[in-house]
Amino acid sequence: MPTYQTVFFLILILFVASGCEPGPPETPERSGPTNDLKAKALAALAERLPDDAAPLEHQVFRYLATEPRSMDMGMALYSTGGTEFLFERLTMFGLDGELLPGAAERWESSADGKTWTFHLRSNGRWSDGRKVTAHDFEYTFRRFLHPDAGNVYAFLYYDIKGARAYNQRENPDVNSVGVRAVDDHTFVIETEQVCAFLPYITAYHTSSPVPRWQVEKYGDRWSDLGNCLSNSAFQLEKWFTQQYITFDLNPYYEGPNPAHVRQLVLISTAQIGSSSSASDLGLLPYENNEIDAIDVSPMITAQAQNNPNLRDEIWPYDEFTTIYLYFKTQEQPFGDLRVRQAFAHAIDRLTIVNVILKGMMIPAYTML
Repeated sequence: MPTYQTVFFLILILFVASGCEPGPPETPERSGPTNDLKAKALAALAERLPDDAAPLEHQVFRYLATEPRSMDMGMALYSTGGTEFLFERLTMFGLDGELLPGAAERWESSADGKTWTFHLRSNGRWSDGRKVTAHDFEYTFRRFLHPDAGNVYAFLYYDIKGARAYNQRENPDVNSVGVRAVDDHTFVIETEQVCAFLPYITAYHTSSPVPRWQVEKYGDRWSDLGNCLSNSAFQLEKWFTQQYITFDLNPYYEGPNPAHVRQLVLISTAQIGSSSSASDLGLLPYENNEIDAIDVSPMITAQAQNNPNLRDEIWPYDEFTTIYLYFKTQEQPFGDLRVRQAFAHAIDRLTIVNVILKGMMIPAYTML
């Protein structure tokens, strides 16, 4: 089956859309960092800008997405609406899919390949100034594996020792799950067998840490405006339902993945009169300068490649997604391995990718 290669359009100089601030009531006041910390974060960003960049006040990036229902990455995977950048995982993906340091500055496996140790940075901070610790990740992993959590991606973590049994109610003891904080800066994951790809799983956005104190105080509403805390370069600032969401700099962030714009603005698809996904809207919002980037389908990409005004603004990138057929093996004939193998061999991946999908995906012969 093909692996996604997503495409979106990028305007190099970013400007705030006029009318980006309609007339809803002001965002409720909340305690936060001092003005000195905010000014320091903006000054650091200004120093990172290239010489030919637009002025700092224009460094705003607008993108289109279906409005999220929640920003709880481990619980609402399909409802987070392009806000995964709010949380820095132990490891992170680079532009080419390579692994980069995140909350962990380094990691290694044991000689038998079944114990992974992640060493967290000492300067990791939540957007309320609290330290990011290994205990946050221990709590996070145990939380999303809880059988009552309903996490549809819990199976991704079944290579972790005891994870499957705990998640499927075969063992109610959460301490049987092979994740533990040795101290504030050392997080250990034990696996059932050798799991060389574990650092890729810890980079997936379902592995995003959550602030335990906020979850215990607000429950499922911990990621709402006024409650949400993040540990990345950005923090949730404003949220006007069915209009837009803004993310400003997290002034406490001093990690390896700094911001390159001062603000991100998620424009809801409902704001431009559509309930569909961004990729179904075509190029019109982009061409109208309502947004600075848009994910588009392979068909729309093919049209843009023939447009002299747009072809140089196409940026393809790999996405951590695989499309596959799922056989219902409980029913015949798919209970027969030979039938499943025949279907797998009969699918012409290259033709699907090159003809139907216009070369914008990569044929996949395994899940990874």
